[in-house]
Amino acid sequence: MKVILNNDIPKLGRKGQLVNVKPGYFRNYLGPQKLAALATPTLLERAQEVEAQIAKENEIRKKEAVSRFNALNGKTINVSGKLNKKGKLYSKISKNMVLESIAKNFNVKLGPDMLKFEMNIKEEGAFDIVINFGFDQVAQGKIKVSGVTE
Repeated sequence: MKVILNNDIPKLGRKGQLVNVKPGYFRNYLGPQKLAALATPTLLERAQEVEAQIAKENEIRKKEAVSRFNALNGKTINVSGKLNKKGKLYSKISKNMVLESIAKNFNVKLGPDMLKFEMNIKEEGAFDIVINFGFDQVAQGKIKVSGVTE
């Protein structure tokens, strides 16, 4: 069943987009919640305009992803923390610490969902990191953790 979305719905589509859903999904959820309307000829014309706009936005996002990939692929990100007497960090290296370091050193802003690395880094050393920018752009890099004694 072809419907036009009235609101952005995660994992389904954006407002004004033509999507194909099962009749029960429309009848029981999308229709009563006024999240979608049946596709009429007038709405189909408007949906084509929205599709063109979405394609343009995706092209811009893909270019941004490629430029971010080129800026960070194979790079080493330096992060530091305080060490205790045993040579371990007081707190683990968090995604926010890595994101701040990337923003400061490379002028690239990322979301926390783009980073993948060992979640409990509590010691000095080099660790692998994977950054997924979307649009098939996945960068490999390293986090270099250095400690500062008090």
